[in-house]
Amino acid sequence: MTNFEIFYDKTVTGQAEMVKEGLYYKIHCICTLPNSGIHRIILADGETVQDLGICVPVKDKFVLNASVPVKNIKGD
Repeated sequence: MTNFEIFYDKTVTGQAEMVKEGLYYKIHCICTLPNSGIHRIILADGETVQDLGICVPVKDKFVLNASVPVKNIKGD
């Protein structure tokens, strides 16, 4: 399992956990965001940029679960 920080306007607002399962990375994101608008999580690996989807409000947090093929993540 690898952990990454999630940023919103250069401020850390959450954590993402990434686990390799077969041919996919399973990604679980939890964020605390400043407003209740629509928020997307974007994965940038140094070579590519991929939209993981829209966060869903759960109580006072925003959550996103996504699966990404291992071949789509090329950088670190």
